[in-house]
Amino acid sequence: MICIDTTVMIDFLRNDAAAVHAIDELGRDERLATTAINAAELLLGLYGVKGIPKGRVTVAQNLLLSTLMLDLDLNNRRSETGGI
Repeated sequence: MICIDTTVMIDFLRNDAAAVHAIDELGRDERLATTAINAAELLLGLYGVKGIPKGRVTVAQNLLLSTLMLDLDLNNRRSETGGI
């Protein structure tokens, strides 16, 4: 699982060639996710923005849905290691 930062997600939504390429490549072999903080930042930034291609919004939504999975995975690892 690879954690995608807010900046990369915003660049992806803006159709930045490097970000689109990176997410496309990483998403082929790895599950992409983000953190709850990154998701909140992205959601705040998405309100009122027009002209974002629907396919890009779908990818962003999937990353946001993966937030819970990443947080659960990290919490499980912490519990296995005694909170470390």
